[in-house]
Amino acid sequence: MDTAPPLSLQAWIASVLARSITELNRTYWRTNQAATETEPFYHNRPSVPIEKLYRTPPPPSLAVAEALLHQLHAKLHRRRCESAVWAEVILHLRQPLPSSIAHDLLDRLKLHIDYAMQHSRQNDDVQWRLAATGQEALLTLAVERYALPDFSVANLDEVLTKYPHSYWMLDTLAHWHASSLEKEQAWFQVAAQHPDRDRFLQKADDWWATALYTHSAYSFTEFHSLLDKLQDNYLLLKALATRYTDSPEKEQAYLAAVQCHPQAAELTAAYTHSQQIKQAKEAVLDVATFDQFYRSGDPSMQQALAHNRNLDTKAYERLYATENPDIWRALASNPALATPMLLELTQVKGVDQAHQIRTAARSLLKTRPRPHPIHNDHL
Repeated sequence: MDTAPPLSLQAWIASVLARSITELNRTYWRTNQAATETEPFYHNRPSVPIEKLYRTPPPPSLAVAEALLHQLHAKLHRRRCESAVWAEVILHLRQPLPSSIAHDLLDRLKLHIDYAMQHSRQNDDVQWRLAATGQEALLTLAVERYALPDFSVANLDEVLTKYPHSYWMLDTLAHWHASSLEKEQAWFQVAAQHPDRDRFLQKADDWWATALYTHSAYSFTEFHSLLDKLQDNYLLLKALATRYTDSPEKEQAYLAAVQCHPQAAELTAAYTHSQQIKQAKEAVLDVATFDQFYRSGDPSMQQALAHNRNLDTKAYERLYATENPDIWRALASNPALATPMLLELTQVKGVDQAHQIRTAARSLLKTRPRPHPIHNDHL
């Protein structure tokens, strides 16, 4: 019999408890019915970073009384429907299972509930057990201890010491902001000993240097401190050459580091080209400058011009005449393009990216008011 979807996970569990084992086995054993019934709860799962997810009170629709979980465990114990029901409960529950229940389910049903358990946050004794066999549970432990100030360096060292060879863990932490300098140093000491250290250390350096350089949330002092340590790193300086900052101080510090590098000429050329791309894309250009960029023969320069919202009609016509799909696609998303040219782009066929060009042009046209029809009233 069809029933209305439950308003909460607790209500769904209560409905399971109200039915007979015979009915539950018939409904959930070897079917996807449990997943179907709990699908509405996906929309209630909080969309927050992992380091906040398990420190945020669950929404009312996903909170479950612990006594109800014990009742469910007793009723379904060793029943055929057990794994199907528990897999959905664990997947949506935003609180740890009582440890006794979690350990019992892992002892008997690990194969069936492992995915849900790996993507949950259990009590520490259970979480450590999960981390021994699954990367997701290990990442949860590591990221929490690295990013949250309520965990100490000693807490982080527990994970790093136990799993010093986990590339995925070390690489993941490279993209998180440590809650203290001591934690960052603890990570680095372990990461530096890893056989693949060059891969994620470079990735970490690039990621953090870019964040410190481009985001106003980070001070000049923070950026300069990192730059002092990494000013000989060619790949990092090359990556920053294509990034933009709103801080003149940071930019001057970067350029000073470039001038001191053995490959200063190459780095300066990359920086200059990047600045020209930015100018071509954003600045109000006189005819001579536009012509210089347009005739450069650099496809990325012409594509940047096609994104520029400050050009005159003749400039857009010259870009359109190139019949270059990359340029057409940029023009198709440029709000400054005249409606007649956009209409032409909606009819593009037989070229690379034709679908994307038509879609972008149509989307932009939808934002424009339609001309009012002229009515001929016959009196």
